[in-house]
Amino acid sequence: MFRTILLCLALMSPLGRASAKPPALMHATLLSSEPAAKATLTTPPTRIRLVFSEEVEPSLGRIRLVAPDGHVMTLKSAGDPHDVSALIAPITLPLAPGAYRVEWRIVSEDGHPIDGAYPFTVAPSGVSAQPAPSAANGPMAGAAPSGGTATPAPAPQREAAESDTATSGGGTTLAEVPKVPAVLRALAIGALAAFAGLLGFLATRRTTAPQPRAARLVHRLAIATAILVPLHLIAWALAVSPDHSLGGDTIAAVLASGPGKVELARTVLALLAAWGLLLVRRERLALWIAVVAILAGSATGHSAAIHPEWGIPGRALHLLAIAAWLGGLLWLVTLDRSDASGTITEAQRVSSLALVAVIVVTFSGVVQTRLFLPVWGDLLHSQYGLIVLAKVAGVFVLVLFGAYHRFRVLPRLSDAVVAEHFPVSLRREIAVMSLLVLLGGLLAYLSPPTH
Repeated sequence: MFRTILLCLALMSPLGRASAKPPALMHATLLSSEPAAKATLTTPPTRIRLVFSEEVEPSLGRIRLVAPDGHVMTLKSAGDPHDVSALIAPITLPLAPGAYRVEWRIVSEDGHPIDGAYPFTVAPSGVSAQPAPSAANGPMAGAAPSGGTATPAPAPQREAAESDTATSGGGTTLAEVPKVPAVLRALAIGALAAFAGLLGFLATRRTTAPQPRAARLVHRLAIATAILVPLHLIAWALAVSPDHSLGGDTIAAVLASGPGKVELARTVLALLAAWGLLLVRRERLALWIAVVAILAGSATGHSAAIHPEWGIPGRALHLLAIAAWLGGLLWLVTLDRSDASGTITEAQRVSSLALVAVIVVTFSGVVQTRLFLPVWGDLLHSQYGLIVLAKVAGVFVLVLFGAYHRFRVLPRLSDAVVAEHFPVSLRREIAVMSLLVLLGGLLAYLSPPTH
Protein backbone atom coordinates (compact mmCIF):
# COMPACT_ATOMS: atom_id res chain seq x y z
CA MET A 1 0.00 0.00 0.00
CA PHE A 2 2.79 2.43 0.88
CA ARG A 3 4.51 1.84 -2.46
CA THR A 4 1.25 2.42 -4.32
CA ILE A 5 0.71 5.73 -2.54
CA LEU A 6 4.22 6.85 -3.42
CA LEU A 7 3.63 5.88 -7.04
CA CYS A 8 0.39 7.88 -7.13
CA LEU A 9 2.16 10.90 -5.65
CA ALA A 10 4.89 10.67 -8.25
CA LEU A 11 2.37 10.47 -11.10
CA MET A 12 0.33 13.40 -9.79
CA SER A 13 3.27 15.73 -9.23
CA PRO A 14 3.85 17.90 -12.29
CA LEU A 15 7.53 17.04 -12.56
CA GLY A 16 7.61 18.29 -16.10
CA ARG A 17 7.67 21.84 -14.80
CA ALA A 18 11.29 22.80 -14.57
CA SER A 19 10.84 25.54 -12.03
CA ALA A 20 8.23 27.07 -9.79
CA LYS A 21 6.53 30.34 -10.47
CA PRO A 22 8.24 33.44 -9.13
CA PRO A 23 6.69 34.69 -5.88
CA ALA A 24 5.23 37.77 -7.59
CA LEU A 25 3.23 35.59 -9.99
CA MET A 26 1.85 32.96 -7.62
CA HIS A 27 -1.69 33.77 -8.75
CA ALA A 28 -3.35 34.95 -11.92
CA THR A 29 -2.14 38.53 -12.29
CA LEU A 30 -3.03 41.20 -14.80
CA LEU A 31 0.26 41.97 -16.54
CA SER A 32 -0.88 44.54 -19.12
CA SER A 33 -4.04 46.09 -20.48
CA GLU A 34 -5.41 48.13 -23.35
CA PRO A 35 -6.28 50.82 -22.40
CA ALA A 36 -3.64 51.03 -19.70
CA ALA A 37 -4.62 51.63 -16.09
CA LYS A 38 -5.18 55.34 -15.30
CA ALA A 39 -4.46 56.32 -18.90
CA THR A 40 -6.20 59.27 -20.54
CA LEU A 41 -7.10 58.76 -24.20
CA THR A 42 -7.74 61.38 -26.86
CA THR A 43 -9.60 58.81 -28.97
CA PRO A 44 -12.18 56.42 -27.46
CA PRO A 45 -10.94 52.81 -27.40
CA THR A 46 -12.58 50.20 -29.61
CA ARG A 47 -11.68 47.19 -27.46
CA ILE A 48 -10.47 46.01 -24.07
CA ARG A 49 -7.49 43.63 -24.10
CA LEU A 50 -6.19 42.08 -20.88
CA VAL A 51 -3.05 39.95 -20.63
CA PHE A 52 -2.61 37.73 -17.58
CA SER A 53 0.28 35.82 -16.05
CA GLU A 54 -1.20 32.43 -16.90
CA GLU A 55 -3.46 30.77 -19.44
CA VAL A 56 -7.12 31.65 -19.00
CA GLU A 57 -10.32 29.91 -20.02
CA PRO A 58 -12.09 32.48 -22.26
CA SER A 59 -15.56 31.07 -21.70
CA LEU A 60 -15.16 31.61 -17.94
CA GLY A 61 -13.88 35.18 -18.28
CA ARG A 62 -15.94 38.34 -18.00
CA ILE A 63 -15.20 41.98 -18.81
CA ARG A 64 -17.50 44.85 -17.86
CA LEU A 65 -17.19 48.57 -18.52
CA VAL A 66 -18.67 51.04 -16.04
CA ALA A 67 -19.56 54.38 -17.63
CA PRO A 68 -19.22 57.77 -15.89
CA ASP A 69 -22.95 57.77 -15.14
CA GLY A 70 -22.71 54.35 -13.48
CA HIS A 71 -24.22 52.37 -16.36
CA VAL A 72 -22.60 48.92 -16.60
CA MET A 73 -21.90 47.41 -20.01
CA THR A 74 -21.14 43.70 -20.08
CA LEU A 75 -18.81 43.21 -23.02
CA LYS A 76 -18.64 40.03 -25.06
CA SER A 77 -15.19 38.71 -24.24
CA ALA A 78 -13.25 36.04 -26.12
CA GLY A 79 -9.78 34.59 -26.15
CA ASP A 80 -6.95 36.11 -28.17
CA PRO A 81 -6.08 33.64 -30.96
CA HIS A 82 -2.46 34.82 -30.73
CA ASP A 83 -2.10 34.64 -26.92
CA VAL A 84 -3.71 32.02 -24.64
CA SER A 85 -3.16 34.33 -21.66
CA ALA A 86 -5.21 37.21 -23.07
CA LEU A 87 -8.88 38.21 -23.16
CA ILE A 88 -10.31 40.60 -25.76
CA ALA A 89 -13.68 42.35 -25.67
CA PRO A 90 -14.77 44.74 -28.45
CA ILE A 91 -16.48 48.02 -27.56
CA THR A 92 -19.29 48.38 -30.07
CA LEU A 93 -20.56 51.82 -28.96
CA PRO A 94 -18.52 55.05 -29.03
CA LEU A 95 -17.51 56.24 -25.58
CA ALA A 96 -18.27 59.79 -24.49
CA PRO A 97 -15.61 61.77 -22.61
CA GLY A 98 -15.34 60.89 -18.95
CA ALA A 99 -13.85 58.48 -16.42
CA TYR A 100 -14.49 54.77 -17.04
CA ARG A 101 -13.79 51.66 -15.00
CA VAL A 102 -12.88 48.23 -16.41
CA GLU A 103 -14.00 45.30 -14.24
CA TRP A 104 -12.77 41.83 -15.10
CA ARG A 105 -13.16 38.34 -13.74
CA ILE A 106 -11.31 35.11 -14.59
CA VAL A 107 -10.77 31.67 -13.07
CA SER A 108 -7.24 31.21 -11.78
CA GLU A 109 -5.15 28.08 -12.21
CA ASP A 110 -6.00 27.05 -8.66
CA GLY A 111 -9.69 26.94 -9.58
CA HIS A 112 -10.71 30.12 -7.78
CA PRO A 113 -12.36 33.18 -9.36
CA ILE A 114 -10.16 36.28 -9.43
CA ASP A 115 -11.59 39.79 -9.81
CA GLY A 116 -9.92 43.06 -10.63
CA ALA A 117 -10.63 46.56 -11.87
CA TYR A 118 -8.85 49.67 -13.07
CA PRO A 119 -9.86 53.15 -14.34
CA PHE A 120 -9.09 55.05 -17.52
CA THR A 121 -10.33 58.35 -18.92
CA VAL A 122 -11.52 59.48 -22.32
CA ALA A 123 -10.49 63.14 -22.60
CA PRO A 124 -12.53 65.81 -24.37
CA SER A 125 -11.36 66.75 -27.85
CA GLY A 126 -8.58 69.29 -28.01
CA VAL A 127 -6.49 67.98 -25.10
CA SER A 128 -2.83 67.73 -26.05
CA ALA A 129 -1.35 64.23 -26.21
CA GLN A 130 1.34 63.25 -23.70
CA PRO A 131 2.50 59.87 -22.30
CA ALA A 132 0.60 58.63 -19.29
CA PRO A 133 2.63 58.48 -16.04
CA SER A 134 4.00 54.95 -15.72
CA ALA A 135 4.69 54.90 -12.02
CA ALA A 136 1.04 54.41 -11.10
CA ASN A 137 0.48 51.48 -13.42
CA GLY A 138 2.85 48.91 -11.95
CA PRO A 139 3.05 45.84 -14.19
CA MET A 140 0.69 47.44 -16.71
CA ALA A 141 2.78 50.55 -17.31
CA GLY A 142 4.21 49.34 -20.59
CA ALA A 143 0.85 48.66 -22.21
CA ALA A 144 -0.16 51.00 -24.97
CA PRO A 145 -3.83 52.05 -25.17
CA SER A 146 -5.66 50.84 -28.20
CA GLY A 147 -7.99 53.73 -28.87
CA GLY A 148 -5.62 56.67 -29.00
CA THR A 149 -2.68 58.39 -27.39
CA ALA A 150 -2.35 58.44 -23.63
CA THR A 151 -2.33 61.92 -22.10
CA PRO A 152 -2.51 63.34 -18.60
CA ALA A 153 -6.07 64.01 -17.52
CA PRO A 154 -7.10 67.50 -16.47
CA ALA A 155 -6.61 68.02 -12.75
CA PRO A 156 -10.18 67.20 -11.59
CA GLN A 157 -10.40 64.08 -13.76
CA ARG A 158 -6.93 62.87 -12.82
CA GLU A 159 -7.71 63.16 -9.11
CA ALA A 160 -10.89 61.15 -9.58
CA ALA A 161 -9.09 58.46 -11.54
CA GLU A 162 -6.14 58.12 -9.18
CA SER A 163 -8.42 57.92 -6.16
CA ASP A 164 -9.73 54.68 -7.62
CA THR A 165 -6.69 52.45 -7.26
CA ALA A 166 -5.95 50.12 -10.14
CA THR A 167 -5.93 46.46 -9.23
CA SER A 168 -4.21 43.70 -11.14
CA GLY A 169 -5.89 40.62 -9.81
CA GLY A 170 -6.14 41.06 -6.10
CA GLY A 171 -6.72 38.01 -3.96
CA THR A 172 -9.95 37.09 -2.30
CA THR A 173 -10.47 38.56 1.14
CA LEU A 174 -12.30 36.86 3.99
CA ALA A 175 -15.45 38.89 3.32
CA GLU A 176 -15.38 37.87 -0.35
CA VAL A 177 -14.96 34.13 0.24
CA PRO A 178 -17.99 32.25 -1.15
CA LYS A 179 -19.32 30.76 2.06
CA VAL A 180 -21.46 27.93 0.66
CA PRO A 181 -18.71 26.43 -1.59
CA ALA A 182 -16.15 26.83 1.22
CA VAL A 183 -18.34 25.01 3.76
CA LEU A 184 -19.29 22.32 1.25
CA ARG A 185 -15.62 21.81 0.36
CA ALA A 186 -14.75 21.32 4.04
CA LEU A 187 -17.66 18.93 4.58
CA ALA A 188 -16.86 16.98 1.40
CA ILE A 189 -13.16 16.60 2.20
CA GLY A 190 -13.95 15.79 5.83
CA ALA A 191 -16.49 13.13 4.86
CA LEU A 192 -14.14 11.60 2.29
CA ALA A 193 -11.21 11.58 4.75
CA ALA A 194 -13.32 10.10 7.55
CA PHE A 195 -14.76 7.49 5.19
CA ALA A 196 -11.33 6.41 3.92
CA GLY A 197 -9.76 6.48 7.39
CA LEU A 198 -12.44 4.51 9.21
CA LEU A 199 -12.72 2.07 6.31
CA GLY A 200 -8.97 1.51 6.49
CA PHE A 201 -9.12 0.53 10.15
CA LEU A 202 -12.23 -1.57 9.63
CA ALA A 203 -10.67 -3.45 6.71
CA THR A 204 -7.39 -4.09 8.56
CA ARG A 205 -8.69 -4.69 12.09
CA ARG A 206 -6.87 -7.17 14.27
CA THR A 207 -9.77 -7.95 16.55
CA THR A 208 -12.02 -10.80 15.49
CA ALA A 209 -15.08 -9.40 17.26
CA PRO A 210 -17.85 -8.01 15.01
CA GLN A 211 -17.94 -4.23 14.79
CA PRO A 212 -21.53 -3.30 13.91
CA ARG A 213 -21.25 0.32 15.07
CA ALA A 214 -18.19 0.95 12.95
CA ALA A 215 -19.84 -0.76 9.97
CA ARG A 216 -22.95 1.41 10.29
CA LEU A 217 -20.91 4.60 10.59
CA VAL A 218 -18.70 3.82 7.59
CA HIS A 219 -21.84 3.18 5.50
CA ARG A 220 -23.24 6.54 6.57
CA LEU A 221 -19.96 8.23 5.72
CA ALA A 222 -20.05 6.59 2.29
CA ILE A 223 -23.51 8.05 1.70
CA ALA A 224 -22.39 11.46 2.99
CA THR A 225 -19.37 11.37 0.68
CA ALA A 226 -21.53 10.44 -2.31
CA ILE A 227 -23.76 13.46 -1.57
CA LEU A 228 -21.33 16.14 -0.38
CA VAL A 229 -18.58 15.75 -2.98
CA PRO A 230 -20.96 16.24 -5.95
CA LEU A 231 -22.66 19.11 -4.11
CA HIS A 232 -19.30 20.85 -3.76
CA LEU A 233 -18.63 20.36 -7.47
CA ILE A 234 -21.93 22.08 -8.27
CA ALA A 235 -21.34 24.91 -5.78
CA TRP A 236 -17.80 25.45 -7.09
CA ALA A 237 -19.03 25.51 -10.69
CA LEU A 238 -21.65 28.11 -9.78
CA ALA A 239 -19.01 30.21 -8.02
CA VAL A 240 -16.60 30.27 -10.98
CA SER A 241 -19.15 30.65 -13.78
CA PRO A 242 -19.28 34.22 -15.13
CA ASP A 243 -23.01 34.73 -14.51
CA HIS A 244 -23.31 32.26 -11.60
CA SER A 245 -25.51 29.92 -13.60
CA LEU A 246 -24.96 26.50 -15.13
CA GLY A 247 -26.15 26.50 -18.70
CA GLY A 248 -25.00 23.81 -21.12
CA ASP A 249 -22.08 25.83 -22.51
CA THR A 250 -21.03 27.00 -19.04
CA ILE A 251 -20.97 23.45 -17.63
CA ALA A 252 -18.87 22.28 -20.58
CA ALA A 253 -16.45 25.19 -20.13
CA VAL A 254 -16.12 24.65 -16.36
CA LEU A 255 -15.50 20.92 -16.69
CA ALA A 256 -13.07 21.45 -19.58
CA SER A 257 -10.84 23.71 -17.47
CA GLY A 258 -7.91 22.24 -15.57
CA PRO A 259 -9.46 22.67 -12.10
CA GLY A 260 -12.79 21.41 -13.46
CA LYS A 261 -11.23 18.16 -14.65
CA VAL A 262 -9.68 17.57 -11.21
CA GLU A 263 -12.93 18.34 -9.39
CA LEU A 264 -14.82 16.03 -11.73
CA ALA A 265 -12.27 13.25 -11.27
CA ARG A 266 -12.51 13.51 -7.47
CA THR A 267 -16.31 13.44 -7.68
CA VAL A 268 -16.36 10.35 -9.89
CA LEU A 269 -13.85 8.56 -7.67
CA ALA A 270 -15.81 9.43 -4.52
CA LEU A 271 -18.97 8.01 -6.09
CA LEU A 272 -17.10 4.87 -7.14
CA ALA A 273 -15.74 4.43 -3.61
CA ALA A 274 -19.24 4.66 -2.17
CA TRP A 275 -20.47 2.24 -4.85
CA GLY A 276 -17.68 -0.21 -3.98
CA LEU A 277 -18.76 -0.35 -0.35
CA LEU A 278 -22.53 0.05 -0.49
CA LEU A 279 -23.36 -2.02 -3.57
CA VAL A 280 -20.39 -4.27 -4.34
CA ARG A 281 -19.59 -4.67 -0.59
CA ARG A 282 -15.85 -4.89 -1.14
CA GLU A 283 -14.18 -2.93 1.62
CA ARG A 284 -10.63 -2.99 0.26
CA LEU A 285 -11.72 -1.96 -3.23
CA ALA A 286 -13.67 0.97 -1.80
CA LEU A 287 -10.68 1.90 0.37
CA TRP A 288 -8.27 2.04 -2.58
CA ILE A 289 -10.67 4.13 -4.65
CA ALA A 290 -11.21 6.52 -1.72
CA VAL A 291 -7.44 6.92 -1.31
CA VAL A 292 -7.08 7.75 -5.01
CA ALA A 293 -9.92 10.27 -4.66
CA ILE A 294 -8.02 11.97 -1.83
CA LEU A 295 -4.87 12.05 -3.95
CA ALA A 296 -6.80 13.51 -6.89
CA GLY A 297 -8.19 16.26 -4.67
CA SER A 298 -4.67 17.37 -3.75
CA ALA A 299 -4.08 18.46 -7.37
CA THR A 300 -6.42 21.43 -7.13
CA GLY A 301 -6.51 24.63 -5.11
CA HIS A 302 -3.44 26.60 -4.01
CA SER A 303 -1.26 23.49 -4.22
CA ALA A 304 -1.81 23.27 -7.97
CA ALA A 305 -0.97 26.93 -8.56
CA ILE A 306 1.83 27.69 -6.09
CA HIS A 307 4.99 25.60 -6.46
CA PRO A 308 2.98 22.53 -7.57
CA GLU A 309 6.03 20.24 -7.69
CA TRP A 310 6.12 20.54 -3.89
CA GLY A 311 2.59 21.68 -3.11
CA ILE A 312 0.70 18.75 -4.64
CA PRO A 313 2.69 15.94 -2.93
CA GLY A 314 2.67 17.93 0.32
CA ARG A 315 -1.08 18.37 0.12
CA ALA A 316 -1.58 14.67 -0.65
CA LEU A 317 0.45 13.62 2.40
CA HIS A 318 -1.43 16.16 4.51
CA LEU A 319 -4.83 14.80 3.50
CA LEU A 320 -3.82 11.15 3.88
CA ALA A 321 -2.45 11.82 7.36
CA ILE A 322 -5.68 13.60 8.34
CA ALA A 323 -7.68 10.63 7.03
CA ALA A 324 -5.63 8.20 9.11
CA TRP A 325 -5.83 10.39 12.21
CA LEU A 326 -9.58 11.06 11.95
CA GLY A 327 -10.34 7.48 10.95
CA GLY A 328 -8.47 6.19 13.99
CA LEU A 329 -10.48 8.40 16.34
CA LEU A 330 -13.76 7.26 14.79
CA TRP A 331 -12.60 3.65 14.99
CA LEU A 332 -11.96 3.92 18.72
CA VAL A 333 -15.29 5.68 19.34
CA THR A 334 -17.27 2.97 17.53
CA LEU A 335 -15.15 0.03 18.70
CA ASP A 336 -16.99 -2.74 20.52
CA ARG A 337 -15.33 -2.65 23.94
CA SER A 338 -16.76 -5.96 25.16
CA ASP A 339 -13.43 -7.55 24.20
CA ALA A 340 -11.06 -5.76 26.60
CA SER A 341 -7.83 -7.18 25.22
CA GLY A 342 -8.89 -6.45 21.63
CA THR A 343 -9.82 -2.90 22.56
CA ILE A 344 -6.41 -2.28 24.14
CA THR A 345 -4.65 -3.73 21.09
CA GLU A 346 -6.61 -1.53 18.70
CA ALA A 347 -6.13 1.55 20.89
CA GLN A 348 -2.37 1.02 20.90
CA ARG A 349 -2.36 0.60 17.12
CA VAL A 350 -4.36 3.80 16.63
CA SER A 351 -2.08 5.66 19.04
CA SER A 352 1.04 4.65 17.10
CA LEU A 353 -0.48 5.61 13.74
CA ALA A 354 -1.79 8.86 15.19
CA LEU A 355 1.73 9.79 16.29
CA VAL A 356 2.98 9.32 12.73
CA ALA A 357 -0.02 11.27 11.41
CA VAL A 358 0.73 14.18 13.76
CA ILE A 359 4.30 14.37 12.48
CA VAL A 360 3.20 14.21 8.82
CA VAL A 361 0.40 16.78 9.29
CA THR A 362 2.74 19.18 11.09
CA PHE A 363 5.60 18.82 8.60
CA SER A 364 3.41 19.05 5.50
CA GLY A 365 1.50 21.97 7.00
CA VAL A 366 4.71 23.90 7.65
CA VAL A 367 5.93 23.19 4.11
CA GLN A 368 2.66 24.34 2.52
CA THR A 369 2.54 27.45 4.71
CA ARG A 370 6.04 28.43 3.62
CA LEU A 371 5.13 27.82 -0.04
CA PHE A 372 1.95 29.87 0.15
CA LEU A 373 3.23 32.76 2.30
CA PRO A 374 6.05 34.81 0.70
CA VAL A 375 7.38 35.86 4.13
CA TRP A 376 6.79 34.50 7.63
CA GLY A 377 5.58 37.93 8.76
CA ASP A 378 2.41 37.36 6.72
CA LEU A 379 1.27 35.00 9.46
CA LEU A 380 0.49 38.09 11.53
CA HIS A 381 -0.27 40.63 8.82
CA SER A 382 -2.70 38.80 6.54
CA GLN A 383 -6.09 37.17 6.91
CA TYR A 384 -4.71 33.97 5.42
CA GLY A 385 -1.89 33.91 7.97
CA LEU A 386 -4.19 34.52 10.93
CA ILE A 387 -6.37 31.55 9.96
CA VAL A 388 -3.22 29.44 9.57
CA LEU A 389 -2.26 30.43 13.12
CA ALA A 390 -5.74 29.39 14.30
CA LYS A 391 -5.15 25.98 12.69
CA VAL A 392 -1.76 25.76 14.38
CA ALA A 393 -3.42 26.42 17.73
CA GLY A 394 -5.97 23.71 16.97
CA VAL A 395 -3.26 21.21 16.08
CA PHE A 396 -1.54 22.02 19.38
CA VAL A 397 -4.80 21.22 21.21
CA LEU A 398 -5.02 17.92 19.31
CA VAL A 399 -1.44 17.10 20.30
CA LEU A 400 -2.38 17.66 23.94
CA PHE A 401 -5.34 15.31 23.51
CA GLY A 402 -3.06 12.72 21.95
CA ALA A 403 -0.48 13.00 24.71
CA TYR A 404 -3.20 12.65 27.33
CA HIS A 405 -4.60 9.53 25.68
CA ARG A 406 -1.20 7.96 25.08
CA PHE A 407 0.38 8.52 28.48
CA ARG A 408 -2.59 8.73 30.84
CA VAL A 409 -5.49 6.75 29.36
CA LEU A 410 -3.91 3.82 27.51
CA PRO A 411 -1.87 2.53 30.50
CA ARG A 412 -5.14 2.37 32.51
CA LEU A 413 -7.55 1.37 29.77
CA SER A 414 -8.30 -1.92 31.52
CA ASP A 415 -9.91 0.11 34.32
CA ALA A 416 -13.68 0.15 33.71
CA VAL A 417 -14.06 3.79 34.84
CA VAL A 418 -11.30 4.99 32.52
CA ALA A 419 -12.69 2.96 29.62
CA GLU A 420 -16.14 4.47 30.18
CA HIS A 421 -14.87 8.07 29.92
CA PHE A 422 -12.49 7.35 27.03
CA PRO A 423 -15.09 7.87 24.23
CA VAL A 424 -16.08 11.27 25.69
CA SER A 425 -12.52 12.54 25.38
CA LEU A 426 -12.27 11.09 21.87
CA ARG A 427 -15.44 12.90 20.76
CA ARG A 428 -14.00 16.18 21.99
CA GLU A 429 -10.87 15.54 19.96
CA ILE A 430 -13.01 14.77 16.90
CA ALA A 431 -14.91 18.04 17.43
CA VAL A 432 -11.65 20.03 17.43
CA MET A 433 -10.46 18.24 14.30
CA SER A 434 -13.78 18.93 12.57
CA LEU A 435 -13.34 22.63 13.31
CA LEU A 436 -9.86 22.53 11.75
CA VAL A 437 -11.29 20.87 8.63
CA LEU A 438 -13.80 23.74 8.34
CA LEU A 439 -10.95 26.25 8.62
CA GLY A 440 -9.16 24.33 5.89
CA GLY A 441 -12.17 24.72 3.60
CA LEU A 442 -12.11 28.46 4.26
CA LEU A 443 -8.39 28.68 3.50
CA ALA A 444 -8.93 26.90 0.18
CA TYR A 445 -11.05 29.84 -1.06
CA LEU A 446 -8.95 32.58 0.61
CA SER A 447 -6.04 33.96 -1.39
CA PRO A 448 -2.61 33.96 0.28
CA PRO A 449 -0.87 37.35 0.24
CA THR A 450 1.49 38.17 -2.61
CA HIS A 451 4.36 40.67 -2.75
